[in-house]
Amino acid sequence: MGAYLSEPNKEKHSESGKNELCAWGATGMQGWRYEMEDEHLAVEIKLPDKSKAMLFGVFDGHGG
Repeated sequence: MGAYLSEPNKEKHSESGKNELCAWGATGMQGWRYEMEDEHLAVEIKLPDKSKAMLFGVFDGHGG
């Protein structure tokens, strides 16, 4: 069946976090692919004026 499983992997992986700026959560599920191809990030960053901000990203794999 190529790059796909015979049935989807429905196991979900969740994580969450919070700081003085915000609270966040993310959940991922592998699905039909042999490996999980998606990634995400949640990072506190310091801006040039010394204030803080959050950077969030979601990266969708789509088979490499």
